[in-house]
Amino acid sequence: MIDPMVRHIKPYSGEQQVNRRTLWGWIFLFVVSVLFVDPAALSFMAALQGQDVYHNTLHPLMEGITTLGMARLYLVPCAVLTAVVLFKARRHPLSVILRPLPALPFFMQALLVLPVMLFLAKVAKILIGHARPKTLLDMPNVPPFWEQYHGPMIQDAFHGLPSGHTTTALTLAILAARFYPSLAWPAYITAGGVMISRVFLLEHEVSDVIGTVVFVMILLPLIQRSWDLFQGWAAGKAGKRVG
Repeated sequence: MIDPMVRHIKPYSGEQQVNRRTLWGWIFLFVVSVLFVDPAALSFMAALQGQDVYHNTLHPLMEGITTLGMARLYLVPCAVLTAVVLFKARRHPLSVILRPLPALPFFMQALLVLPVMLFLAKVAKILIGHARPKTLLDMPNVPPFWEQYHGPMIQDAFHGLPSGHTTTALTLAILAARFYPSLAWPAYITAGGVMISRVFLLEHEVSDVIGTVVFVMILLPLIQRSWDLFQGWAAGKAGKRVG
């Protein structure tokens, strides 16, 4: 039997559905970034790279912030916490400490949803084949935006869109806002910091991180909805067997 705390996971509702105006707003920002912001940002970053302040201060700072978007930073503790709940290790010292925590449903949802989001992001990276800023700046001349998308590419140098770090940070921020509304703004500010760090580290263009927001806004509700429907189906099957 699954622990009652697992059943505390909130069902999907209309409140979690994507606000269409917000989605179209981000799509508009993506288009503007591709056409106007990316070229200016690349020129700015190319000039900034030659300054000591970038190497001595800005780069180390952004390296620290970007670690907040590393998936393994969250998946390992989520797996441990979920195992404690599912296997009901009541005599284990960890269970005494962790079982009362209201954060367990969030950990379980993150463990289920985040790997799927990252897998889809990786597939999208390969299919889109958008050159990273480092790759573009190494070219004699930066090509126009329509030549920056190369289609299916295996090389990491062409895995600019979507951003995996942004996918992780934003997915966790949305899940945190779903379970704990009081943590919404700190979570979203953290995700914003990760997005900025990816641009300053020349791993992604501005349009890449904005496009990742669109990617997450479209796919995350679908994945959450699918999981909640599966939960309902599994509960129904279990009820029939008991009856």
